[in-house]
Amino acid sequence: MEKLRQKYQLQLDRVQERLTHAQDGLAEDQAEYEARKREEIISAGETVASMIGIFRRRRPTTALSRAATKRRLTSSAKADVERSQAEIARLQSEMDDIQRNMEEEANAVSNRWSTALDNIETYSVRPRRSDVQIDLVALGWAPYWELDCRSGGGRISRERVPAWRK
Repeated sequence: MEKLRQKYQLQLDRVQERLTHAQDGLAEDQAEYEARKREEIISAGETVASMIGIFRRRRPTTALSRAATKRRLTSSAKADVERSQAEIARLQSEMDDIQRNMEEEANAVSNRWSTALDNIETYSVRPRRSDVQIDLVALGWAPYWELDCRSGGGRISRERVPAWRK
């Protein structure tokens, strides 16, 4: 299960990184789209004003050309926003698919092990004397000296001293 989790976590991390990048790109595209819309509105106002003769410095054809350019740039920015939104939706769908695949494989592994556990049979094995083999019999002994000492007050105290020490 741990190997399975690591495998899918690596895939999820990669898709999450791409999703974060796409979301950042969407924010930039939306900001550019809003700026283009404002420019288009201002350009349309200038075009109308030059058509009715408020601004004498531009010809109406130049103003129309600029307004058309602004409209084209706004449409392009809107298309960028839509592409970014589609990419985010695709990446989120990919993450959902990865998580669904991980859950399916985890369930398959769990089912495989649960069926293996169901197939366990218990056998009673009785030991026999002929099945027991003794290879070594040993005795361990650590000798001690037990000393009784009389103190100056007449009390007896016992001490244990290891016999292997000098």
